[in-house]
Amino acid sequence: MKSWLPVLGAIIVLTIAAYARWTPPSRAGDLRPRPDALEYESGARNMLHGTGYYLVVEGRRYPPRYPPGFSVLLVPFLFAWDGGPGSGIIAVLATALIGTALAIVTGHLVAGPLAGLVAGMLLAASPAHVRLSRMVMSDVPSACVVASVGLVLAAAVRRPPIRAWALAVTGLLIGCATTIHVTNALLVIPAAVVVATLGGGPARAAALASATLVGVAPLLLYDASRFGSPFATGYGRWATISFATSFATAPPVGGGTEPNLSFYGRTLAGLGDLYPWPWAVLIALGAVCALRSKRRDERAVVMLGALFLALLCGVYVTFFWQASRFLIPALPLLVALAGLPFASHRARTTRMAAASLVLAGLLVLARSPALYRQDMFLGEADMLREVASKTEPDAVLVIRTNEHFFSLLLRANGADRVWVPLDLDEHMLAVRWFKPPPVDPSTPVPAWIDESFAGPYAADRAPAAMHALLATGRPVYVSGLLGNQVPWFRAFLQMLNLRFTTTRVATVPGVELYRVGELGGRSPRP
Repeated sequence: MKSWLPVLGAIIVLTIAAYARWTPPSRAGDLRPRPDALEYESGARNMLHGTGYYLVVEGRRYPPRYPPGFSVLLVPFLFAWDGGPGSGIIAVLATALIGTALAIVTGHLVAGPLAGLVAGMLLAASPAHVRLSRMVMSDVPSACVVASVGLVLAAAVRRPPIRAWALAVTGLLIGCATTIHVTNALLVIPAAVVVATLGGGPARAAALASATLVGVAPLLLYDASRFGSPFATGYGRWATISFATSFATAPPVGGGTEPNLSFYGRTLAGLGDLYPWPWAVLIALGAVCALRSKRRDERAVVMLGALFLALLCGVYVTFFWQASRFLIPALPLLVALAGLPFASHRARTTRMAAASLVLAGLLVLARSPALYRQDMFLGEADMLREVASKTEPDAVLVIRTNEHFFSLLLRANGADRVWVPLDLDEHMLAVRWFKPPPVDPSTPVPAWIDESFAGPYAADRAPAAMHALLATGRPVYVSGLLGNQVPWFRAFLQMLNLRFTTTRVATVPGVELYRVGELGGRSPRP
């Protein structure tokens, strides 16, 4: 193969990957799924502004539920450019492309240029990987770091014993991956097995474990200082989590439509959105090729990928929530396996069978375009910008949103708008349910947050609360943004129409914005 062809192929694969994944930051600006994406980006923005890795709820700081690694990764991107909610998607896209490039290089190193291109193409075309690359979520960056671990180990075991620098780099990368997603700590087990059996024996495996401990030390220190134990996390402060063997045979209580065992079995068999079923067969074929091979790098890939996947499944099959994204970190290792049958030293029949499986998988994906459909786009951030453009800088806004969005979009550039939450946002509600201790409990609720309508709707007290808002002399507006999430919103509007004047203000289609005034008199300000 001519030397420039693999480079051209890699450029084509990465271009396709970028095209499939590109989404404007404004579209990612909903920061969904909640609370994950919202916490990741708001935590990064708070670090950038000197507040620290915290969530700010009603003016008080709380440790987030997730480790800080992904938010730390977002900080330099937000420092370079911050266009508001969703800006962190640039970092996710970058790690998606880097991870794809690492898959190409790993496949090339182990089984030749064609194997590398196949591995990169399979990762680039994974529906789940594409979809998660369009969200400010940690799964794709997590997979990128895992891919780097696979590349370093595959290269290092080719000439045992593994050198000290390779052990150090591998351990530090596993530690880095753990700060992004805690379950990536499981990767140290298959990595140690690879090193012990293929890279120089137990002593070097112990050195790898020591390097991993150094890499994960910042996270352990963070957890110890925040939660009182190096093995505690913030998750339990914000939600009730549980593990149970019963979730393997019955739908998990947190979220899921079928038992975890069948869900993850179907997903790995290619009947979900991770990859199509012919590629599941191709991955299995690659594993067989590696197990029959005498090449250390091929055996390292199968050992690392299979053991890591087994450990992930062992954890998540008992977890109270189910999602294919939990397996995304292992995907670069799986696609590297899928490339192994294309090695030039394989039998021609093996390579032909592998090529047929690749084409069959592409045909399955072509017949399933819904797998690539982007999740629902509500446009919350864009609509809040529109509301800001239609209201005075000192207006009172009775609106359903969250504190991070309101402070970022409606109080920017010196604006002094007051937020009256329509019911409780997800973090206000979690504070009341789970009562996580803030780090600054004496900090009062900011004066720009008025909780007159936060919590259960009291029809008998609502008119008095609205009169009090109008008495401040500020212009008062009520927005229908996300009003469908507030059960009593229509009853609230009916009360306003009966007891006050409501003037509809033009805004984006589908979102109501009303100027509220006293009945029988003019609004406090024309």
